[in-house]
Amino acid sequence: MTNKSTSQVKLVLCDNEGIGRIRVGLDPFFEFSFWMAEELQDLLAQHEHWRRPRPPQRSSGPPMGR
Repeated sequence: MTNKSTSQVKLVLCDNEGIGRIRVGLDPFFEFSFWMAEELQDLLAQHEHWRRPRPPQRSSGPPMGR
């Protein structure tokens, strides 16, 4: 018989009346999240030659001259 007295922190991904509550363990979620981030970085590095240069960003301040 296993003792499940240890509490596990859960992350609520969705709390919707129609769908219900979707909960996942915090540790597995972070493991997946870090894995996905590493995979995306690897994918970007593999396809660096396909990336377009970004245009210069404009400042987000108010327009000048007004």
